[in-house]
Amino acid sequence: MKRIVEELVEYVERRQAGMLLLEWERRLGKSGLRSVAVTVLGWLKTPLNRPLMVDPAHNKGQALYLMAADLREFAEILEVKHDRMAYRAEVSLDERKEIREFVKANYKPKLMVYYKPKPMI
Repeated sequence: MKRIVEELVEYVERRQAGMLLLEWERRLGKSGLRSVAVTVLGWLKTPLNRPLMVDPAHNKGQALYLMAADLREFAEILEVKHDRMAYRAEVSLDERKEIREFVKANYKPKLMVYYKPKPMI
Protein backbone atom coordinates (compact mmCIF):
# COMPACT_ATOMS: atom_id res chain seq x y z
CA MET A 1 0.00 0.00 0.00
CA LYS A 2 1.20 3.50 -0.75
CA ARG A 3 2.21 5.38 2.36
CA ILE A 4 0.58 8.62 1.19
CA VAL A 5 -2.82 6.90 1.00
CA GLU A 6 -2.35 5.49 4.51
CA GLU A 7 -1.42 8.93 5.84
CA LEU A 8 -4.40 10.61 4.18
CA VAL A 9 -6.73 8.07 5.79
CA GLU A 10 -4.99 8.51 9.14
CA TYR A 11 -5.32 12.28 8.88
CA VAL A 12 -9.06 12.21 8.25
CA GLU A 13 -9.77 9.47 10.80
CA ARG A 14 -7.54 10.65 13.66
CA ARG A 15 -6.51 14.22 12.73
CA GLN A 16 -2.85 13.25 12.98
CA ALA A 17 -0.44 14.28 10.24
CA GLY A 18 2.21 11.71 9.41
CA MET A 19 5.69 12.60 8.21
CA LEU A 20 4.55 13.13 4.62
CA LEU A 21 1.72 15.49 5.59
CA LEU A 22 3.24 17.60 8.38
CA GLU A 23 4.45 20.30 6.00
CA TRP A 24 1.12 20.27 4.15
CA GLU A 25 -0.82 20.71 7.38
CA ARG A 26 1.32 23.77 8.09
CA ARG A 27 0.80 25.14 4.56
CA LEU A 28 -2.91 24.42 4.19
CA GLY A 29 -4.08 24.45 7.79
CA LYS A 30 -5.93 21.59 9.45
CA SER A 31 -9.27 22.20 7.73
CA GLY A 32 -7.61 22.80 4.34
CA LEU A 33 -5.64 19.56 4.49
CA ARG A 34 -8.69 17.66 5.71
CA SER A 35 -10.72 19.03 2.81
CA VAL A 36 -8.08 17.92 0.31
CA ALA A 37 -7.77 14.50 1.98
CA VAL A 38 -11.54 13.95 1.95
CA THR A 39 -11.67 14.88 -1.75
CA VAL A 40 -8.80 12.59 -2.73
CA LEU A 41 -9.97 9.66 -0.61
CA GLY A 42 -13.56 9.99 -1.79
CA TRP A 43 -12.32 9.81 -5.37
CA LEU A 44 -9.99 6.87 -4.64
CA LYS A 45 -12.91 5.01 -3.06
CA THR A 46 -15.01 5.08 -6.24
CA PRO A 47 -14.79 2.09 -8.56
CA LEU A 48 -14.85 4.02 -11.85
CA ASN A 49 -12.03 6.45 -11.17
CA ARG A 50 -12.96 8.82 -13.93
CA PRO A 51 -10.78 11.91 -13.72
CA LEU A 52 -11.80 14.24 -10.93
CA MET A 53 -12.55 17.76 -12.12
CA VAL A 54 -10.28 20.26 -10.35
CA ASP A 55 -10.87 24.01 -10.29
CA PRO A 56 -7.44 25.70 -10.26
CA ALA A 57 -9.08 28.94 -9.10
CA HIS A 58 -10.34 27.27 -5.90
CA ASN A 59 -8.09 26.77 -2.84
CA LYS A 60 -8.59 23.00 -2.92
CA GLY A 61 -7.70 22.85 -6.61
CA GLN A 62 -4.56 24.89 -6.01
CA ALA A 63 -3.60 22.59 -3.14
CA LEU A 64 -4.01 19.51 -5.34
CA TYR A 65 -1.80 21.07 -8.02
CA LEU A 66 0.87 21.92 -5.44
CA MET A 67 0.78 18.48 -3.85
CA ALA A 68 1.13 16.81 -7.25
CA ALA A 69 4.09 19.06 -8.02
CA ASP A 70 5.86 19.08 -4.64
CA LEU A 71 4.99 15.83 -2.86
CA ARG A 72 6.78 12.97 -4.61
CA GLU A 73 4.72 10.24 -2.94
CA PHE A 74 1.48 11.89 -4.09
CA ALA A 75 2.81 12.37 -7.63
CA GLU A 76 3.85 8.70 -7.84
CA ILE A 77 0.20 7.65 -8.00
CA LEU A 78 -1.80 10.74 -8.99
CA GLU A 79 -1.33 13.52 -11.49
CA VAL A 80 -3.12 16.82 -11.75
CA LYS A 81 -3.14 18.30 -15.24
CA HIS A 82 -5.21 21.13 -16.62
CA ASP A 83 -8.46 20.76 -14.70
CA ARG A 84 -8.35 17.05 -13.78
CA MET A 85 -6.83 14.69 -11.26
CA ALA A 86 -6.32 11.06 -12.27
CA TYR A 87 -4.16 8.04 -11.63
CA ARG A 88 -0.80 8.12 -13.36
CA ALA A 89 -0.68 5.74 -16.31
CA GLU A 90 2.08 3.78 -14.55
CA VAL A 91 -0.24 2.71 -11.72
CA SER A 92 -1.45 -0.77 -12.60
CA LEU A 93 -5.07 -1.87 -12.39
CA ASP A 94 -4.12 -4.27 -9.58
CA GLU A 95 -2.51 -1.46 -7.60
CA ARG A 96 -5.55 0.76 -8.17
CA LYS A 97 -7.78 -2.04 -6.89
CA GLU A 98 -5.57 -2.51 -3.83
CA ILE A 99 -5.73 1.23 -3.08
CA ARG A 100 -9.51 1.31 -3.55
CA GLU A 101 -10.02 -1.69 -1.26
CA PHE A 102 -7.77 -0.19 1.40
CA VAL A 103 -9.62 3.13 1.29
CA LYS A 104 -13.02 1.41 1.36
CA ALA A 105 -12.01 -0.64 4.40
CA ASN A 106 -10.32 2.15 6.38
CA TYR A 107 -11.82 5.48 5.35
CA LYS A 108 -14.98 6.19 7.33
CA PRO A 109 -15.25 9.98 7.46
CA LYS A 110 -17.34 11.54 10.14
CA LEU A 111 -19.52 14.51 9.32
CA MET A 112 -17.86 17.66 10.62
CA VAL A 113 -20.45 20.08 11.91
CA TYR A 114 -19.46 23.35 13.48
CA TYR A 115 -22.11 24.46 15.89
CA LYS A 116 -22.17 27.87 17.47
CA PRO A 117 -24.73 27.88 20.26
CA LYS A 118 -26.99 30.87 20.62
CA PRO A 119 -26.57 32.80 23.84
CA MET A 120 -29.17 31.96 26.42
CA ILE A 121 -31.24 34.87 27.62
